[in-house]
Amino acid sequence: MPEEYPRVKDILKIPINHIDLDKNNFRFSKDMSKSSQKEVLEELDKNYNLIPLARSMVDNGYFVEEPLVILQIEISKFIIIEGNRRLAALKFLHSKELINNSPNKMEWRKQYNKLRDDLKEIPCIVKTEDKEAYRVMGYRHITGTLKWKPLPKARFISDLVKTEGDNANFDEISEKFGISKTTIRDYYIAYNIYSQAFKEEMDTSELEKYFAVFIRSLNSTGILEFLGVNKNKKPYELIHPISSKKYVQLEDLISFLVGTKSEGKVINESRDITKLGMILSNKQAYNHLKITRRLDEAYAITGNIEEDLLSSINKANTNLGLILQDIHDYKDNEDIIKNIERLATKLNQILKLFPSIKQKIE
Repeated sequence: MPEEYPRVKDILKIPINHIDLDKNNFRFSKDMSKSSQKEVLEELDKNYNLIPLARSMVDNGYFVEEPLVILQIEISKFIIIEGNRRLAALKFLHSKELINNSPNKMEWRKQYNKLRDDLKEIPCIVKTEDKEAYRVMGYRHITGTLKWKPLPKARFISDLVKTEGDNANFDEISEKFGISKTTIRDYYIAYNIYSQAFKEEMDTSELEKYFAVFIRSLNSTGILEFLGVNKNKKPYELIHPISSKKYVQLEDLISFLVGTKSEGKVINESRDITKLGMILSNKQAYNHLKITRRLDEAYAITGNIEEDLLSSINKANTNLGLILQDIHDYKDNEDIIKNIERLATKLNQILKLFPSIKQKIE
């Protein structure tokens, strides 16, 4: 091998009992920072489908092409950065106590009885700095192929920004970690608002499931003004984006957007977010929505229906102009004929409402 080629850092084989699981794993839907390693293992076993990973490693061995990525804490002590589920599966395979207390103990016992001797030490890439660890996770789960769901992604980005301290800058973080500035800012703000709601014991059960909808809603000017959120502030100013005076509004927004355990959501599709923003900008429409939870009725109060109608008519005019350019070449096409008939029926219905226009045409 020619010497001019760069060398990749060696992959080390590390005993699994020297590596701890990450109690702050961004996948976790609940705070496990004060949990024991045993409790973290039990959570992963219960909710994160470890058995298929265990089965694969027992049958095929551990693929050196997919080393764990670990952070060195002391000489013989590490914490997992990348590969929590694989490490957890391996720890189960080597512990009769964990297996016997698992709700999946029958399947674990099958795998334990086939356990290979070469799974006590596994290939690892060792990192020595937190920032290296964040770079790995950011590449894998934000911009890479193994993307996290929106809530874990937001939790990671929020933590990433906070590690930069009071001098954190969205532009610099974007350049350093290869994540777009807009993604960093929007997910950071959304997660910090979610944290405020959670700490205030608002019902966030549905928000956790539909977090992407919440992030999207924060692109609505009406919703941002309703919450009193200014996206253009510096990161340290956005740790608590919502004033305590706006907690009632935040609770209402969550209920409207995604629903709660006791009430269903009022929006059905993404374009309803635009309507909701307009409703929340209008006091009368907002109060009507709170009482009735009927989006279309509340939207009618805003007076924006006329604007929507004009916009739809303008689009229809544009589309009809495009149709006229090419339609003469398809006069014998059966599908075209059927659709023209439907179009003519609708136009006739509209013209009945405007007899003076109908007279002019005739």
